[in-house]
Amino acid sequence: MAAGNSADGPVMTDIGGPPDEAVRSAAGAGAGHVVGVDHPLRPQEPVRTRLAALPVVAGLTCVGGFGFRRVFTTHDLEVIIPVAAVVPVILTAALGARRRPLPLVGTVAAWSGGFVIWAACTVGAGAGGFWARLSVVRSGVLSGWARLLDTAIPAPPDGALLLVPAALTWLAAAVGVELVIRTRARLLPALPAALVLVAAVAYAAPVPGSDAPLAAAFAALAAILVRVRGSGRSRSPAGSAAASPGPARPGGGMGGRPTFPRSGPGLLPVAGPRGLTALRYAVRSTVAVGVVVGAGLALASGGPIGLGGQPPVDPRNHRTIAPVPLAALNPLSRLAGWTAHPDQVLFRVGLTPQPSGPVALRLAVLDSYDGATWSMSGRYLPAGREIGEQAGRVADRGGGHPSTPVTQDLTIADLGGDLVPALARLGQFTVVPTAGAESPPPAGQGGSTATAEEPTGRFAVDPDDGTLVRTASLHPGNRLRLVSTPQAAMTADRLLALTVSATPNNAPYLALPDEVPPVLRELVSVATDGGAPPYQRAALLRQYLMATFSFDPTVPAGHSLAHIDHFLGQTRRGTSEQFATTFVLAARLLGLPARLVVGFTAADPHAVTRTIRGADALAWAEVNFDGAGWLPFFPTPPSGGCTRRSGGRLHAGRVLRTDVTGGGGAAHHRFGTARSGGRHPAGRPPASVR
Repeated sequence: MAAGNSADGPVMTDIGGPPDEAVRSAAGAGAGHVVGVDHPLRPQEPVRTRLAALPVVAGLTCVGGFGFRRVFTTHDLEVIIPVAAVVPVILTAALGARRRPLPLVGTVAAWSGGFVIWAACTVGAGAGGFWARLSVVRSGVLSGWARLLDTAIPAPPDGALLLVPAALTWLAAAVGVELVIRTRARLLPALPAALVLVAAVAYAAPVPGSDAPLAAAFAALAAILVRVRGSGRSRSPAGSAAASPGPARPGGGMGGRPTFPRSGPGLLPVAGPRGLTALRYAVRSTVAVGVVVGAGLALASGGPIGLGGQPPVDPRNHRTIAPVPLAALNPLSRLAGWTAHPDQVLFRVGLTPQPSGPVALRLAVLDSYDGATWSMSGRYLPAGREIGEQAGRVADRGGGHPSTPVTQDLTIADLGGDLVPALARLGQFTVVPTAGAESPPPAGQGGSTATAEEPTGRFAVDPDDGTLVRTASLHPGNRLRLVSTPQAAMTADRLLALTVSATPNNAPYLALPDEVPPVLRELVSVATDGGAPPYQRAALLRQYLMATFSFDPTVPAGHSLAHIDHFLGQTRRGTSEQFATTFVLAARLLGLPARLVVGFTAADPHAVTRTIRGADALAWAEVNFDGAGWLPFFPTPPSGGCTRRSGGRLHAGRVLRTDVTGGGGAAHHRFGTARSGGRHPAGRPPASVR
């Protein structure tokens, strides 16, 4: 029916009126009939209220972005995160924070294009030309999240990796502003920032630390956001508009009773009724903020927690990591060549402060043995200038003296290969520029030159044992500065109190090949007779090998089961790789988790710079003890004759001490008897009686 054609029928009109009120015509009202149809128009939030919520959204996003501070260093994020949180807020607000916002597609295109331009000009600035920068942005957005999972923490400040927190922060800020502008929900605009914080905590799961300050800041800002958004509605015209006269309202009101919507879109009710209804909505808002606080505190405890107090869930455990392609990672094949040229200078190292005794520089850790050869089961991950606490470290939980960081100034000579020698528990490393020669920039400097096809960074680390490799071969003249924190010395009483556990983590270090030679089983029974504590059995085994067999670098190299059988049952003379292999296999037969280490030992404790030669190359063993971590054992005897006790029996009554720094912790070793005379093949002096 056309409007105004009949005075008796209802007239369909659509004229403006107060929000949420029925619209009536004058004639219809006089006759007592409703002549208009309710059009509860959506209340418009005041522009100033929306503007007041924007800084809060920026703050929430900034807090979420800084959740990556345990994945990268704070220095790498202190500029990127605030800019990525503020710029999209300003850009989106300028386009949409008006009484009639621009269409969503227009604002999305604006802040998406703004991110690409900003990222290319800042985060990807070190890539070179414009197209190279766009390639870095594309790589970071599409595959940066996966590469970050494949990188040791803290991650290097590579452009493609830094784009992960930058992109997430920018996206959360832009989406949060869109929710402020286009919805009436109080807490919903905080959701994107909360998701960024959850993602950051998941990435940082293997790194110790607390996110309690970030969780508290996020909860406080979420409460402020709820208050700001709620105050704007309490002043809305919908809350104070007078009711229109009339006996009936299709919206459900009678007479002078105004009608309010019970709830609005979003996570929380948004109407502004008075009295008990207002109290109910206030309680709901408080509960919602409390949920945010509780979730934040749960995240602050270190990430998503498994049932029964299990460690935080690490997404890396559910991803197959592709190893960095590196050649010649097993230096056992080079050990015989080094010992055959005992005077060849391999590298020089200066230690600050100077340890009081010999040092052990680890080159590689081998844990998998198939009866023919040793290999590495771990994977090397791209690394930045620092190596996180999870890389090959176990805290010293005893009452020993605190560990002291040792700086190693390394100068390469004829070492070659990819592996970098270093003291145990490596924490930091940098490349020292060489005067007059082109040298790569120090690891960790800003301005990445990586592209989508290049491996991340110039170094990689095995998180399980902390060994370091360079993705390009070492050359004479290369200089590096390394910082390690070797484990503090332990007293004999503490060592004898150490235990071992058959945990799943120790299972690979207890594996044995098929058909272990019977002579090796007999050796285990004889060598450890009378030893009860795990450490004492390992020490007795070490001393038995030193006292019963002789070191001879001229015998054929090799460490297969056939070589070990011939060494133990026939010649009784062997190389350090055969001594170390025998010790590791015997220790595993005893139930001690053990692995083989290849590296160098150096004496000359009074020299400012220690020169490492081919004669210093050595293989030794490490055993994993609960609460102490991997402790070194050097079973290779000094060169020369071999002293045997009658019946091959050893006693652990006398105590000898050999302090070796950097081989997994300095330790007081209990042995049976002392050997005298002879020069150790690696320059390590024989043990002295205490």
